[in-house]
Amino acid sequence: MDALKNNQSYLENLAPIIVNLFNDGVIIYNAEGRIILANPRAEKLLGFHPLTDHNHWSLQMVYENGTAFPHDKHPVQIALRTGRNCIETMGIHRKDESLVWLVIEASPLRLADTSIIVSFLKDISEHKYMEEGLHERMFMLSSVFETAHIGIAVIDESGRFLRVNPTYCQLCGYRAEELLGQLFSLLLPAVLRTEAIQWYSTFLAGQAENSGIESIQHREGYALNCSIVERRISSSEHHLGIMFITPTSSQSAPAPAQDFVETSSWFKNIFSHSTLTVLKLDRQGLLTFAQGQHLESLGLASEEMIGQSVFEASQHLKMLVPDIQHALSGESFNKVVNHAGLSLQVQYLPLLEEHKWIGTLMILTDITEQRNSIMRLKGALHELKLLTARIPLGILYIEARKIIRANQLSATLLGYTQAELLKTTVDHFYSSMREYTLFQQKALPFISKSQSYSVEQTLRKKDGSSVYCKITVEPLNQPSRTLWLLEEIFHEKQQEQDLSSVLLAVAEEAILVTDTNLFIQRVNAQVCQLTGYSAEELMGQPLQKLDAGRSDTTQSYQQILDGLTQHRQWQGETWQRHKKGTAYLCRLKLKGYNTDQGTASHYIVLLNSQSDQQTLGIDSLTELPNRELFRFSLLKTLSLAQRASRRFAVLLVSIDGIAAINHQYGYAIGDLFLHRIGQNLKATVRDSDTVARYEGDIFGASLDEITQPPDAGLVGQMMLFKLTQPQTLLNEHKIQSSISIGIAVYPENGDTVETLLILAQRALQRARELGGGQCCFYDPKLQELYQ
Repeated sequence: MDALKNNQSYLENLAPIIVNLFNDGVIIYNAEGRIILANPRAEKLLGFHPLTDHNHWSLQMVYENGTAFPHDKHPVQIALRTGRNCIETMGIHRKDESLVWLVIEASPLRLADTSIIVSFLKDISEHKYMEEGLHERMFMLSSVFETAHIGIAVIDESGRFLRVNPTYCQLCGYRAEELLGQLFSLLLPAVLRTEAIQWYSTFLAGQAENSGIESIQHREGYALNCSIVERRISSSEHHLGIMFITPTSSQSAPAPAQDFVETSSWFKNIFSHSTLTVLKLDRQGLLTFAQGQHLESLGLASEEMIGQSVFEASQHLKMLVPDIQHALSGESFNKVVNHAGLSLQVQYLPLLEEHKWIGTLMILTDITEQRNSIMRLKGALHELKLLTARIPLGILYIEARKIIRANQLSATLLGYTQAELLKTTVDHFYSSMREYTLFQQKALPFISKSQSYSVEQTLRKKDGSSVYCKITVEPLNQPSRTLWLLEEIFHEKQQEQDLSSVLLAVAEEAILVTDTNLFIQRVNAQVCQLTGYSAEELMGQPLQKLDAGRSDTTQSYQQILDGLTQHRQWQGETWQRHKKGTAYLCRLKLKGYNTDQGTASHYIVLLNSQSDQQTLGIDSLTELPNRELFRFSLLKTLSLAQRASRRFAVLLVSIDGIAAINHQYGYAIGDLFLHRIGQNLKATVRDSDTVARYEGDIFGASLDEITQPPDAGLVGQMMLFKLTQPQTLLNEHKIQSSISIGIAVYPENGDTVETLLILAQRALQRARELGGGQCCFYDPKLQELYQ
């Protein structure tokens, strides 16, 4: 035992040394989630010392698409909860406001008397930035690829088409989908196809300048009159071939000259209307062509300069000599030079003839005005920045919801830093996307007419608290851009006592007090009991937060607003949603509260739950029996089965992806999906069987009479097939989700309703742990018979 303790002590002393040897960041957490060890690399990646700063969970994390990454989804948190490995990719905003991209892997490790979580942090920032640059280049390349007037095809190592552009398809007479995945030898005579693939392999290996293809066939069988050029692209992992085909005339006309300077008689006339200057040099640096607006300033205006060495022709070219020498080695590059008060961009391009380098082309473009405009713009932006910093208003420049500029006052008002605002979209200042959409709908008619729009409403700050502002939206020249001016409105507290009196007078009812925009300012305890929210969670939120968003709501939110505008009161039935997600029917009564001159300054809202159907055992959302009625039905089924000595099965059916559906489409669509699944499940079983909503996203089903236990598995398999088919909701949302099923059988697994439900729940949990999308019996022996 002493040897074991000594060995463990030795390992504990050795652990920091080993951890410091890792190139990746390493952080070790104890079973309570506290950091007990971290290497210097982790400190560098996170921008602070994890052992001394225990508030590292406050760092802002984002997904790759820019949305917020919840802290409870952090791999370490998941590993602590589940005891399983977890790996995620995320961006972390460090305290210096820089962004680092990490792959974080958390692995539980069981020691002698405790457990720890080992977290590895791998920096992929450079890869991410390279990937973003690659996406941008690929977009540009794709545009050229699709619009080029020559045929282009990309071919993989096996000789199959990976991509073809429209011109290539047009020349060959095929559609793109007919060529993709096919061997390029499809376009060759049959007798050449086998050898062509062999030649192509030799070409990709770099053992030949081309694959020997001189002509290809049209779909109709005739040979195309075109020139073919091939190039290969090689990397450490892939070798690709690119084929360019250019149609030629039906006559045997010579190929177009690559040196267009000498073959175009009209070329020189272009330069009288252009800001370009073109110089052509041969391989020895002799000037063979010079034309353009800058010849005089370069000392090349005289025709006698043609044929002279560029290094001796003019003293004004001395500044270009190093670059010209570099270009005469066959390189292609760009430079910007300043000469005679001008800014010139110089492009150096190699000239080719029959794939041989014959000289260099220099193209000089005057960008003086462009540079001057940039300097003027920078000056104007600096002045604007100074101005916006001193205006006593919050200022936001918005482009398609994204904040592209913000002054310090707007950041202070909303509880962000200026850098954080530039990573935020304006819908984050609203309690829901629905509330932001309502604001947009009201503002759009004014903005579309180039008019300003003003409104007073509550905005959500970074910490979740609220600030009441006057918002003025000004349209800008660009259609997608607007200017937001924010001014905080400070309310007096003098009406607080009167409002408290109203609440006390009707304390037995669930009562809310809202402002004129229906943002909640006060609630009583009955509201919290009815809705499941605390008073703090409801403060500053719109009344619409409680709305279930169901399409069958008796009155819409807009109708409520219209009624209040006309009569300063409204009453009717609406579907509300409990914090746990359950929808319930509620009767709303809203009445204006007057302070002076008969104007409503607040609204008193009374809530009364109308969920009588719950007492009757019917779930209002799915229109199926609820859990209590399901248990009552199972008791009857059990009694009949005991008297008749027959079997029955209990199935619990769970929708695996309902949380993701609610997150992506909203609770209203999620409710419709639950209703559709419930009705489809009911249609899958016999009329004598029972289907109910057991809880949340779980349905219950009892198969009242089965011959053998595997029969329940067959029904479960039928459910797996039917319930996982795509469901079209509201004629626009096509939603699909996997399901998991747990099965318990009477009398094999239990002889009471409670036992059967518990065992079916355990079987359902096993189906989820196996990845979902499957059916599991509680009894392993029955599972073997089923499989």
